[in-house]
Amino acid sequence: MVLVCHKHPFIFLKTRKTAGTSVEMALETLCVPPGQKIVEYHPVQKSEYGIVGRRGDDYKLTGLKRPLRYWEWRNHQSAAFVRRMLGQRDWDARPKITSIRNPFDRMVSYYHYAASFMTAPPTEFSEIRAAFRDFCHGSKWKDDHRIVHLKGKYIIDHAIRFEHLT
Repeated sequence: MVLVCHKHPFIFLKTRKTAGTSVEMALETLCVPPGQKIVEYHPVQKSEYGIVGRRGDDYKLTGLKRPLRYWEWRNHQSAAFVRRMLGQRDWDARPKITSIRNPFDRMVSYYHYAASFMTAPPTEFSEIRAAFRDFCHGSKWKDDHRIVHLKGKYIIDHAIRFEHLT
């Protein structure tokens, strides 16, 4: 998801498999009216405090499905989208924050996430190892380049390391 905070100016850009949901839920309290309950699934929220992008599949709760809308505030949105929606002046005025993780641990987490959608995930270690190797060499995982780069330049001002969350 994307967070844009107006009261304490910052932009949070959510990367994949880096504790992004935990970090955004902690930062979200700064982007919503005081006392608003922070929940895992919700639609886009806009207020004088900020913009909170759609998190999770809020339609799971109702059983409905709809196509992903690339023009809405949502999780894992690109830096280019956020800059375009905010405008150059507001983009430049706010520090950009993200969460990061040891690349190997991130890949293991990503593999387990992908395996949760398999109809028959491997159970034997040798099969898991082979499936993980294929996953790493394949194209089923996505990097976060478009989230943390803009026109080839790394745009993050502050990174919160998964390993240092405590």
